[in-house]
Amino acid sequence: MAVVAAAQGLPLVSAQDQPAFGTYWAAYNSLPCVSPPLPFPPSDPNTVVYALGGNQFLSDLSAGQLVGPLPSPYRNKTLSAPDYAAILQAQVDELQSFIAQDQAWQAIAQSSRNGTMSELDSDFPPLPPGGGGGTDDFSGGFTCNGKTPGTNDLWLEIKSVSLTNSAANLVIHPPWNVTDGVYELLYCTNLALPISWQWLLRTDPGQTNLTVFNASDPQGFYRLGLPNDLTATDSLGTNFWLAFPFLPAFFPLNLSLCISSALGATGTVTIPGFGITNAFSVAAGAVTNIDIDPAIMMADFDVVQTNGIRITAGQPVSVVAFKWEFQATAAFNCFPTILLGTNYWVMARPSLIDADGCYSQLAIVATEDNTTVDITPSPTANLTNHQSFYQLTNLMQGQTYQIGTSNRDYTSDVTGTWVASDKPIVLLAGASLAFLPDTNTTAANPLVQEQLPVDTWGEQVLALSFAGRTNGDSYRILAACSNTVVTISGLVVTSVNETSGPPPWTVTTSNEVVVVVITNAGQFYDSIVDGPVQFQANHPIQVAQFANGCDFDSPYLFAGDPCEILLPPTGRFLQTNTVFFLPADYITEDFDQLYLNIIVPQSALTNTLVDGSTVAATNFLPIGTSGYYGAQLSLTNDVSAATSHTVTSFQPMEVEVYWFGFEDAYSYLGGLVR
Repeated sequence: MAVVAAAQGLPLVSAQDQPAFGTYWAAYNSLPCVSPPLPFPPSDPNTVVYALGGNQFLSDLSAGQLVGPLPSPYRNKTLSAPDYAAILQAQVDELQSFIAQDQAWQAIAQSSRNGTMSELDSDFPPLPPGGGGGTDDFSGGFTCNGKTPGTNDLWLEIKSVSLTNSAANLVIHPPWNVTDGVYELLYCTNLALPISWQWLLRTDPGQTNLTVFNASDPQGFYRLGLPNDLTATDSLGTNFWLAFPFLPAFFPLNLSLCISSALGATGTVTIPGFGITNAFSVAAGAVTNIDIDPAIMMADFDVVQTNGIRITAGQPVSVVAFKWEFQATAAFNCFPTILLGTNYWVMARPSLIDADGCYSQLAIVATEDNTTVDITPSPTANLTNHQSFYQLTNLMQGQTYQIGTSNRDYTSDVTGTWVASDKPIVLLAGASLAFLPDTNTTAANPLVQEQLPVDTWGEQVLALSFAGRTNGDSYRILAACSNTVVTISGLVVTSVNETSGPPPWTVTTSNEVVVVVITNAGQFYDSIVDGPVQFQANHPIQVAQFANGCDFDSPYLFAGDPCEILLPPTGRFLQTNTVFFLPADYITEDFDQLYLNIIVPQSALTNTLVDGSTVAATNFLPIGTSGYYGAQLSLTNDVSAATSHTVTSFQPMEVEVYWFGFEDAYSYLGGLVR
């Protein structure tokens, strides 16, 4: 190795000068002798390392006995002196060929970056032909001996890559004593510093087989590691856009933003269209409440306005928006811009109220200038002035738009409307005021949730019933693809078809398991399910959970009302959730019946804490055959200020937050990762 490096003029790199991340090839005393690269330097600082250029390096690990297995004709024989000489010459030829190949590729890549290369010239250069370790195969590849992982190692195997559909099949090999590990998969196309790792997915506990659809780059690297919520693409962020869509007010109205941070943060809340800027600070593990002028709420339909609200922070924060009103409260998660998307199927509800101001509706906030949005109404939408595809053009950052069903058309429903844009947008949807599950159930409440882009949906969704409800909750399953087969494992009380004509699904039932086939993308299925429930599908789905009106089943007089949570798939859970409740001031509202639903894998039953206290394992019930367990917890509240609670677990978990009061309710999701 030293002789070849000297002949090629490769400079030595001291241990202190080796970057923490790069492309580190290694040469062993084997045949072939060059191993696949690692993205970090050798663990032994005494290892001799040479620079190949372009943040690529070659480590000399060629000392010691010859390592097998050897190729023919040297396999399974006693080696003679001429054999050793031939092997040594083959190693020298291989190293020379490899170095020439690598440096030629770097020159091509540099030329391409400088704009002097044609795409037709972007193939990897061939190995030098002929002689010893050379080859006449101009396909441009060479064989490597990889390090054999030990039983204590965590390693990732690439089983196959399909350039046709950009899919890569990967296998996780955990240490021998880890059976239910949870990992995060990241990806980048270049190991030059600074490395821009892209978060791809979070595994389920014990999941080892992965399929990812990003294998379209000429070069790519995968990285596997333990969850790190504060650096993943999740509902914590430093840059948010949002708006308050129209929600009718019958009593004094309060709009507010509750901001929390695991680290503590400072930032600003800005409403550019109204010339408003407010600074805020929040302590670690606490919550800060920011009041918003009620005039900021979107009032007009089918017009572009400037009601967008922007939040920026120096450290990651979570944000929940509240419309706080006696008997008509609503809450929704606000997602950072990094979590937004450009393709959405709308999840909402019909109003079922024959009165002015009661609509099924959606609202949009542009996060970048010159945004174009395409809206394709669902067959049930009956949008005011828009019965078919239409387009919004040149939306500027912070501009807003909302549209609802035609006035007094209380059965129309914007669910299944397709919204696509050329730049990331905020999409909110629900009903300004709605009965649930039907017109015979009082009382009504506003429903609104920020929508999740289709690429965050998943194939397994879990839920528990809301505490205190005895006849089950309403669930809506929205399909991203045609011919979606959904298996519902739980006590299905009834199915509800709110569409006219034949239902867009078929249903079979066996042993308390319901199988639903949803015919077309953007169509949905409604049911009422009591107790723990597991939804499994062959294509991505979005599931919304709704509490029903107070006289549906509440054991307390007039306690509770409709509220909504968009449930995350199991691969999107967080390990730490900081959540909060509005103050129980007994003046504006009596916010005293407070609950958490917590869903964790079996391995975390004894390692889940709320505010530092372990949740008893006896509180948890199994959820289908998922391997997850769920618990309902009640909490106390502060009468003077919004109260924060920290939920942590050994493994990523789902947390639902909700409150029931006098003919009122609100709910939201603790958090999720993309």
